[in-house]
This record gives sequence, structure tokens and C-alpha cells, in this order.
Amino acid sequence: MIQSKALEANLSRTKNVHYIIPEDHQWFIALSENYWGIHNRVVEFFKELHHPYSNRKEVVNLLVYISVTDFWIYKEVDQRDKVVKIVIDIFDKLLREKLPEELSKHLISICLDFYTNNYEILCEFEPFSTEMIQVLDRNLETNYFSYLCNIGHFRKKLEMAAHDPKTADAVLAFMRKLVERNIIFWRETSNIEKWYLDNQNKMSRDYSQTIRSIGNDFYAFYYEQLKKADSWEAICKITFTFSDIIDAFKNKIEDFKRAPEQFCYIFYLLHLPGVVYHREYLLIELNKVIKKISNEL
Repeated sequence: MIQSKALEANLSRTKNVHYIIPEDHQWFIALSENYWGIHNRVVEFFKELHHPYSNRKEVVNLLVYISVTDFWIYKEVDQRDKVVKIVIDIFDKLLREKLPEELSKHLISICLDFYTNNYEILCEFEPFSTEMIQVLDRNLETNYFSYLCNIGHFRKKLEMAAHDPKTADAVLAFMRKLVERNIIFWRETSNIEKWYLDNQNKMSRDYSQTIRSIGNDFYAFYYEQLKKADSWEAICKITFTFSDIIDAFKNKIEDFKRAPEQFCYIFYLLHLPGVVYHREYLLIELNKVIKKISNEL
């Protein structure tokens, strides 16, 4: 056994710390008293949520049960509006925190699942069907990368609300903003024209046409299409996911005729912020090119 005085001190500090669970959350906990397993998860969730040394990863993992998997028990309670309000406020609270990207990405996915799975209940109480969109909207800039990673999920999960007259305007305005942010993000972080200018001396021929097709002209085209889009279908048609854009970049590898040029191009792609969750996918292509380089040499 390894004895650590620092660990002992930290465990003692976290064990004896005092904190308060608000009354409305205590009321929420009491609703599940007749469901032993669910109740234990609810208790653990709110204890972790309010603990001064909270493990936010555990909070987000437990939130899946609270808002999605076990939410069926709250559909029959008398004060469903109060239940929904509490859950929406929890999402708002966590989205306002600057969580690590992986947690933030997971949190947004859970939020969208909650919204879609319980859309009919939210619509029973008029403010909530649009309030959830407002929560997502006002927390966009704080979590913009995690939102953009989930853009395909937004496109799928908000479709029902986009065709409901009660929520259509709010959903359309939010999705328009999200797609615009996505276009701006890729245009600014890819900056392929600058990369090509810096590496043109390594190329065996002129690849300006290839670069132009995935450079500023590419994003300008989508931006113009977004300005013209006046319906959910029109916006979804130009909503490219991270996988879509990485595929578009990947499809240009063969445009570079020599293996060292392809190597240079893939190496550029690997350093783009938007490929952080797709690097293994590109490393496969890099390995293929390395074999070509040895053959060429």
C-alpha cells in the first residue's frame, strides 16, 4: 500500500465538506422514491452536481439517466412543468460552465436527446418548447466547437421542432446561426490558400485550381447559399458536418500527383483544429502515402 499524506488530506477535505441541495432539487429527488435504482442515481446526480469539488464528468454521465433514460417516471407526475423547468435549468447551468471539449460535446448530445424525446411534453407548456432553443442559442459562443462537432445531430434532432409552427421560427434562426458559425470556423482555421503559398515551392506543378475548390471560393459559395435559404430543408441541404468537410479535403489527396506532395498536404490536414476527432482516419491515408514515397525514391 502506498501511503500518501496529501491524498489523505484531500480525501478528508472532500469527505467532510458541507453543501446544500436546493429545495426544488430535493423535491425532484423525492419524485423517484418508489423506484430504488432510479432514485439512487438521482440522489447521486444532485449530490455530485452541488458538491464544491464536483466531478463534472460524473455529472454529465448521470445526466443521461436523469433527462433521457429514466425520464419516463416524470411524465405522469402532477407538476410536469416544474420537472421540465428544473431539467432545462440544469442544462443551462452546465452549458454556461467552460467544460472540457469532450464533456461539452457529450452534454450537447444529451440535451438534444432530451429535447427530441420529450418534445410533446415541452409543447404542453408553451414557453419550454422555445426556451430549450434559447438555452442552446445563448450558450453557443461558450461551447461553439462542441456545437459544431454536433451539427449533424442538431440537423437530425431539431427536425420535428423545425416543422412545428410554435417553434419553427426559433429553430430556423438558431440553425442559421449555427451553420454560419460552421462556415466561418472552417474558413478561418483551414486557411488553405496560405498553406499553399507557403509550400508552393515543394510542388511539382500548379495546384491553384485544386486549392481554390476547397478554399475561400468554396466557403463563399456556401455562405451565399445560406443567405438565400428560406426553409429548414434549404438550410439542411448546405449544413456540412465535420465528416463531410474532412471527406471533401481527403478527396483532394489524389489531385497531388507526387507522394511527397500528398504527404505534405495530409500533414497540413492533421494539424487543422477541426480534425481533432478524425485524425486516425487521416493517419491511415498518411501511412499509404509513406509507402508510396519509398517506392518513388
